[in-house]
Amino acid sequence: MKNKIEYINIFFLLWIFFSNAQKSGVSLAPLFQDNMVIQQQSNVPIWGWAEPNSEINIYSSWNDKTVSAKSNASGKFTTNLETTVAGGPFQIEISSANKIVLKNVMLGEVWLPAASFSSEMMGIEGNQESKRQIRNNE
Repeated sequence: MKNKIEYINIFFLLWIFFSNAQKSGVSLAPLFQDNMVIQQQSNVPIWGWAEPNSEINIYSSWNDKTVSAKSNASGKFTTNLETTVAGGPFQIEISSANKIVLKNVMLGEVWLPAASFSSEMMGIEGNQESKRQIRNNE
């Protein structure tokens, strides 16, 4: 019985070791995914993690260029991609120890909601409108 427990422990330790070894490749911040839109005619930052002090190559199909970055001692990397005019779909390929391909990437205008959206989310305008609608329906 004691040998069986030792084998199970050894198997478990090996499983942990090999599962962590497979995660040692390049990974991106969750913001970067298939079907995304990035700002046209600008320098768009892209960042993620890789093995410490490793080289990461980032290829963009809209201008057929590869940009290189190097991860720091903790494994983080960041660089910028130069974008062209609106269009798509394109691909971005990020490679180091492994390869990630982002598909259906579009270039265009990216707008972030500002004051009115924030006000409604915080209930500033939304509460007044809700109260008015409730009064009108009573």
